Amino acid sequence: MYEVIITGLNIVTQPKETRAGSVVIAYFDCTVGPFALSGCALVQTRRHGLSACPPRLVGPGSEFRSVRITCQELRRLMTEKARDAYRMMGGMQIGMVPNIDGSQAEASKAA
Repeated sequence: MYEVIITGLNIVTQPKETRAGSVVIAYFDCTVGPFALSGCALVQTRRHGLSACPPRLVGPGSEFRSVRITCQELRRLMTEKARDAYRMMGGMQIGMVPNIDGSQAEASKAA
């Protein structure tokens, strides 16, 4: 079993829909065992679920480096912890993140 600790969270105040239809609603930092991850994303999917994404690596040589979450149980746990921190920090109600056209999207529980 993994222990995930959220060490920081920044709410995206004006979330924008990506070309794929998802919306980053917060960026967060966490520790997972001996690893510290900075810049993970809490994403509302186009089907209105939630998912945690690892930090994106950019810059020279980034094509040779990556961070991936290969364990779905760990992704679920990171998503739940980030969702809970998001709510505690006063983030918009999950599921009421504006669509790109400004309308509100109803959502179901976290994926």
